[in-house]
Amino acid sequence: MLKADIRRQFSKLRLRFNASEMAEFSDAISQSFFENVDLREVNNVHAFIPMLSRNEIDTRVIVNTLWSQFPEIKTITSKSDFDTITMESLEFSDQTHFEDDEWGIPTPVNAEHFNDNEIDLILVPLLAFDLNGMRVGYGKAFYDNFLVGCKPDIIKVGVSILDPVDVIEDIYDHDIPLTCCITPTQFYDFR
Repeated sequence: MLKADIRRQFSKLRLRFNASEMAEFSDAISQSFFENVDLREVNNVHAFIPMLSRNEIDTRVIVNTLWSQFPEIKTITSKSDFDTITMESLEFSDQTHFEDDEWGIPTPVNAEHFNDNEIDLILVPLLAFDLNGMRVGYGKAFYDNFLVGCKPDIIKVGVSILDPVDVIEDIYDHDIPLTCCITPTQFYDFR
């Protein structure tokens, strides 16, 4: 499938789920994350904060578990700049206040800058992924641009409520594959 077709189809598919189903999916993905992802050498986790109106996985379930069970791990998120298609990393905690930006993206208000090269693991948002670990996002390449500035061995964990497509046909040189992807029912390891 082509990315444009995947975006249209999967955006609609994702919106068919209600809040209760999304909460169940988020809980299942969080459980699989802690069962399958080795955090022994992870000091800093970058997590997107979900746009719930778009039925994104609620990564706050994972973040809250990190805070309670792995308090030594720092949590980082980003502020997006749509003029430059870049993201600034910001450390956040349970004391951080978030407000939606003009695009509806929850953004930390009182957070400190964080060095991208110190991020060990990143939760990557996506609309769809394939069996080769390639992903389709919203089409602006924010995360592909961002990952270029991170360390080469960063662990890239995709989270998806939908199963993978066989193959995304229009992959480009700048597209960066996932390390693994978690759905509510399966853990896909691409290493």
